[in-house]
Amino acid sequence: MTTTSMHLLSAILLLFSFVCILNARVHPVPIKEDPETHMNVIQILSYWKYPGQEHHVITKDGYNLTIHRIPHGRNNSIATKGVVYLQHCLLCSSADFLLNLPSESLGFMLADQGYDVWMGNIRGNFYSRSHVTLKPSDPDFWKFSFDEHSLIDLPAMIDYVLNNTGKLQLKYIAHSQGTLMGFLGFSSNKELASKIKIFAAMAPVLYVGHIKGLVKFIAENYYDLDFLSWLLGLHELLPSGKLTHTTAELFCGKIDAFICEDVIFAICGPDQTGFNKSRLVVYVSHTPAGTSVQNMLHWGQAALRNNVTHFDYGKKENMKKYNLPYPPAYDPFNIQIPIALYHGKYDWLVQPKDYQQLSKLPNIVYQKELETFEHLDFIWSIHAAKLVYSDIIELFEKY
Repeated sequence: MTTTSMHLLSAILLLFSFVCILNARVHPVPIKEDPETHMNVIQILSYWKYPGQEHHVITKDGYNLTIHRIPHGRNNSIATKGVVYLQHCLLCSSADFLLNLPSESLGFMLADQGYDVWMGNIRGNFYSRSHVTLKPSDPDFWKFSFDEHSLIDLPAMIDYVLNNTGKLQLKYIAHSQGTLMGFLGFSSNKELASKIKIFAAMAPVLYVGHIKGLVKFIAENYYDLDFLSWLLGLHELLPSGKLTHTTAELFCGKIDAFICEDVIFAICGPDQTGFNKSRLVVYVSHTPAGTSVQNMLHWGQAALRNNVTHFDYGKKENMKKYNLPYPPAYDPFNIQIPIALYHGKYDWLVQPKDYQQLSKLPNIVYQKELETFEHLDFIWSIHAAKLVYSDIIELFEKY
């Protein structure tokens, strides 16, 4: 076996391992399964007696995106503090802001505090899998990455929200890839940036040259994985559906749940004190929610270069798309809106050297390091409400 073949085989086995890991739906015994496990966002809102709406916006390139809305809290009939927009992370959906109890979930807390809460879903995830002409079975449907998320999806959803509420500005909260979308979208589009009062970034990612976990694996095996995806005709990665549920039953439902927990920590960073094991089945029934292989390869490119550029299609295709042999770089230092950064000390996806570079962005008005947090703690930890969400709500009072 040649060295190249060995590398390819290694990449295949490792990628298969990650697919099995990230598709896990854990059923820890004897923990009783929570009803939200089998609910969609609107059903979760109804279950907790919150008003819920589902909206749709068509992007300029034809993708049908779903936006969920909580117009007000349970105990008030009108939102008095304006509009807030939440953007989910990589492989996630709007559901991730609602998966703990109402007193512990960001979406519910903001609604109860008087905000009109809107939660977007980017193309390709569980809630945004349609297009005016393409079907998810068409390879062309999956020809996107965080370029399109940042430059097309985000403006479309924010403009829709503002047009429907009659507001001129909103407050933006994002997690992980959602923060990247903000950094790139707001620095590239001054008109879009003018519509943002303040940007709260949880587990902020921009530079990922020192990252650990899945993206590092993709970067280190980039060329093998790029070839492998082409060879096998793979376009979609880790969708939410019957296959993932079956995989979950096989790999976690029949195995000790602690193994599945340890795998999650191995990818995102070690758990400290805040992981709510009793809700794990709820979390992994909604996440992962799908993305494109091209998007994951784009993350791999960013990690290889330690810089954020547009997607690299190769010199020939780059000339067609960019009129340049190499993809143009983004300039996030053009961002001119107030930014608050919340990062975790044990976050393997936001490493100190990368965060140090990120923290040099202009207009950073607030920074907070969470001493015990890893990457997913910002949406799943039982301590996030007190240490992060309440802090954001208090900060937003100034804007």
